[in-house]
Amino acid sequence: MSVLKIKGLSLNAGQQQLVSDLHLSIEKQQWLALIGESGSGKTLTGLAIGGLLPHAVRMTTGQIFLEGQSLSELSAQQIRGLRGKDIAYIFQDYAGMFSPFIRLGKQLDETLQAHSRLGRRERKKQILTCLGEARLPAERVFNSYPFELSGGQLQRVSIAAALLLQPKLLIADEPTTALDHATGEEILRLLKEMQERIGCAILFITHDLKHVRRYADQVAIMREGCVLESGDVRAVLEQPTHSYTKQLLAAEPILLSSLTLTPEREPMLRPVDAHQSMLEQEKRFEASRGNRMLAAQNLVKTYPKGIKALDQVTFTLKAGECLGLVGESGSGKSTLARCLMLIETLDEGQLIFQQTSLHKRKTQAQSFISGRIQTVFQNPAASLNPRLTIVDSLMEPLDVFKDKSPAFLGDCRYKRNEAAALLLDMVGLPASVMRQYPHELSGGQKQRVCIARAISIAPDFIILDEPTASLDMIIQAQILKLLQQLQQQLGFACLFISHDLAAVQLMCRRIMVLQHGKIISEYERFPASSIQ
Repeated sequence: MSVLKIKGLSLNAGQQQLVSDLHLSIEKQQWLALIGESGSGKTLTGLAIGGLLPHAVRMTTGQIFLEGQSLSELSAQQIRGLRGKDIAYIFQDYAGMFSPFIRLGKQLDETLQAHSRLGRRERKKQILTCLGEARLPAERVFNSYPFELSGGQLQRVSIAAALLLQPKLLIADEPTTALDHATGEEILRLLKEMQERIGCAILFITHDLKHVRRYADQVAIMREGCVLESGDVRAVLEQPTHSYTKQLLAAEPILLSSLTLTPEREPMLRPVDAHQSMLEQEKRFEASRGNRMLAAQNLVKTYPKGIKALDQVTFTLKAGECLGLVGESGSGKSTLARCLMLIETLDEGQLIFQQTSLHKRKTQAQSFISGRIQTVFQNPAASLNPRLTIVDSLMEPLDVFKDKSPAFLGDCRYKRNEAAALLLDMVGLPASVMRQYPHELSGGQKQRVCIARAISIAPDFIILDEPTASLDMIIQAQILKLLQQLQQQLGFACLFISHDLAAVQLMCRRIMVLQHGKIISEYERFPASSIQ
């Protein structure tokens, strides 16, 4: 008997059809990957299974069966009883899973209290075990608030939460989006072990074809709410029949780590010793003072409990340069971004932007960088106000900085809807999106809105914190090409933070590696790649 069977599922939002006549089936211990472009209906399909569809979306036709039981015949209370126990979710918006005001251990404990009869000690032991299996420092995380963890660490907590009750069906919606490659592999291996141990089925919603090839048994390709092609992973990905599947495979990037460096290419990557003397660091810092846009020297940031997120970080960034920053989850990448934006206060160090010191007078410094620095954060859902329409969120920088008149907007600058439509078109979204709210968009669509908002006032410096993590392969390539073109056209500098070495290789000439808050190595590539 199939663990999950979907027959003729159709989902509508008003007159708009989002999913059309979808058929899926997952057997016990089977791993089905559901892939496709952002907005194709993948996440909505997953939400429909557990009765979590947004208020505006309705299931118009079809049936969903869990081990032969029709879920459409169950009451809302019965469906709630299944969620967490028989149907578990790992959501793409990991931060939205947790209350920022309650310790994580207590939040996980509430799940066990609702679905089990274990005592307090047994519940804590089970929670610590799951946190440990997710490669987390269990005791510390148990007693931490969500904001005390990195994005990758918080994603692993959400994975541990899904494993607590050993579900029959696990719906994993982009579970490795916030994780570096090595940690993502660890998590997926853990999911594979759990699948084999308890016999659960996995619906794996992803953009990453590497993971599909390695872990999935079956694959279904979606586009515009329809399954275009499905079957055995090897058969579909090695001998695709649909043109869209062929296009998707053609857009798959080659990992930097998998490149074979020929003698002619080896000089393009030149490692720099990370532990050079302080005198040499200071000389390099001073030598670049004349043509730099941003200079950071000996930055230190320590969080409570003695956690040093940044440890003597020193680097410079020239005008118009794209500097890559890579590192494992929890290495301090996002902390560095927040410090550069003055969202976080540095404990030590010197930070100079366009010849102006930012580390002494915070209020004046914030006023100075306002409008000059923009950011695209890792979590697009948390970056958009849920009460504002997309057009209001998108035009917010232009509303605030009325003196800004970007050349690429031309005469549209003072025509609100036309400017919004142009910005949306630049990131591959239709103008109709401007009237929607964030919850009506997919994760990838929200991220593209954030990118459009960041470039709207033609800033001097953009911090890109995992800007393509939630996008499918085709849109990733489009966005990276767009960012390259905009950088060449507008001349802004950017710090490109990513786990994706292929994306960093394509975007950046210089690459820094951050580990445990320290820059441990630096690579310079000649010349930077160009996306065709």
